[in-house]
Amino acid sequence: MDTTSLAALAPVRTPAPAAAPATATATLTLGTWLSTPLVGPDPGPIVHSSQVGGAVAFQTLVRDGVLRHLLDDVGVRAGADVDPGMRAEAALTRTRLPSATIGGLGAAWIHAGGPVPDELDVLVPPGHGAPAPRPGCSPRYVRLTQDERVVIDGVPVTSVLRTALDVATAPARGSRDGDGDGDGGGGDRARTRDRERATDALDRLVRVCGLDLDHVVHALELKQRWRGRTQAVALVHEARRSGHRAAPAAVA
Repeated sequence: MDTTSLAALAPVRTPAPAAAPATATATLTLGTWLSTPLVGPDPGPIVHSSQVGGAVAFQTLVRDGVLRHLLDDVGVRAGADVDPGMRAEAALTRTRLPSATIGGLGAAWIHAGGPVPDELDVLVPPGHGAPAPRPGCSPRYVRLTQDERVVIDGVPVTSVLRTALDVATAPARGSRDGDGDGDGGGGDRARTRDRERATDALDRLVRVCGLDLDHVVHALELKQRWRGRTQAVALVHEARRSGHRAAPAAVA
């Protein structure tokens, strides 16, 4: 008998595939993730924690100087020039209200940079439903005229002049909400802190955006029913003494 023919008819045994190494399905460590090149489109200078593997990876990148923290879980690449559009985008991740207008110290931060405020003023037109409470947001019903509102990279923000009016008025309005009686001087310290923050914000608006403080005083004088007007005018004069009257040119 032809043994070659018998061999050809014998069943062929296919070797079983080798088992995958136990480490192949192991959870990716933070160190491994950070050392893995980014796959996909370049996210640009603005980086969200979700783009880099979560909060822990984001904090590690900030700690190591790869990212610079901007607001909450949003950062920018180290060395990137931060502009108002980037700050507006970061603010929107907190408010999550693209139709509301950001005002007060939050708007001053978007326009001119500086320290991030503890809360962002979220301005909603009267008659609209109250926005859902969100950490770090302070919603208020405010009616704005067309020239008191600008849009920066799709995010509504109060104009530089309107922002200055609100910033200058905020300490006076805050003092009416709580006079600090019985708090061992805590109220006085809070008011001093609020005034310092306001004058610093006004000074940045002057230096970065070309704000003229004379225009702010004139606008307040025209608003006879503006609550806290007298205190706001005094604060603007204080800012003028401690800073600049007007910047020679606007800076982006």
